Amino acid sequence: MNLKAMAMVSLTGLAVAAAACGDLSDPPAAMTVRYASDGTLVVFAGSVIDTYGPDLTQKKVHLSVQVVGPGPLFSASDDGRVAAVASSVPGGAVQLFDLSSGQETSMIPLGQSPGEPGISSQGLTLSPTGDLLFVAAGLIGQGDMNAVGGTMFDTSTGALLWSGNTFMWPPLFSLDESTLYAPGTDFAPGAGLQGRDSRTGTISLDVPLADAVTLGGMADSNTLIAAAESLDPVSYTIESTEIDLLSTADGSVTGQVLLPKNTEFSGESFGLLPPFHCAPAVGLCVMGVVKTDPNTGLPITSGVQVWSLDGTLVQSIDDGGDLAISPDGKYVAVVAAGDVTIYAVSDGSQVKVLPYRTQIL
Repeated sequence: MNLKAMAMVSLTGLAVAAAACGDLSDPPAAMTVRYASDGTLVVFAGSVIDTYGPDLTQKKVHLSVQVVGPGPLFSASDDGRVAAVASSVPGGAVQLFDLSSGQETSMIPLGQSPGEPGISSQGLTLSPTGDLLFVAAGLIGQGDMNAVGGTMFDTSTGALLWSGNTFMWPPLFSLDESTLYAPGTDFAPGAGLQGRDSRTGTISLDVPLADAVTLGGMADSNTLIAAAESLDPVSYTIESTEIDLLSTADGSVTGQVLLPKNTEFSGESFGLLPPFHCAPAVGLCVMGVVKTDPNTGLPITSGVQVWSLDGTLVQSIDDGGDLAISPDGKYVAVVAAGDVTIYAVSDGSQVKVLPYRTQIL
């Protein structure tokens, strides 16, 4: 099956195709879910951002967002303090919000002086405390906007700290925010792994990887957790699917959980990357998967699985879409049909459904 052959499609084209998601005339549809370190659930629904306490009984924050142009793109800091929203339109801006007060705090312009192209946003990632913002984008000042890279901003001042000419996506900040790790290009075999100083952009790690990876967390300060697929470099046929533990020193595989044969990552989100998030404190990871027919390679079933880093399949859930796991590993939030469903990891039961597409909250 050739599921990853599409991975080289232009991310800009994908963002434009999603333009209707930012249409404020439509009821908000949930697009992104994230858990903060204190168990707060953050839901981005295109025109609103909501936060819920761990008991899900009421919203902590409900704020309206106005995004101009195609997109929109979203990120939230791990501590639940800051959210960032942007359109993928060139020369736009990133809006920053204080999630404790529900107020917009500042805006970082991505445009440049007349005659120079601005940044065309293709992905946002806030650092764990929200002090830094990485924008995967077309580079500032590049005459050829097909050239893509990344830019780092200081969120308190809006200052551009550095730009890189390697497309780093999806990126992951180290626990202390000092380093930004990411595959060096799209989700593809041989992409490599880079580590850069978060504030200077200086490359500290640049190593080849045998597999295509997406990062989902850090097991500790020296170990990255990655969803990995071994792909045939010519046909892009998936040969195996696994969870890899990668050393931050040299990118070597220090541990591995091999998923069952004919299991592939699915429910791919922005950029054709699989949604993959981990709760390192309890050694669990959640991901979308699809079971394929061993003879034809065609999908048979799809859903969400929770795996432990010791190689145990903890839970299977018949749902799909963007997803997140609570830091204590007790709950999984899944976006499906524009709504958010929370499941208990212990038995797979539905805990609560948060309706978005069906009503304006």
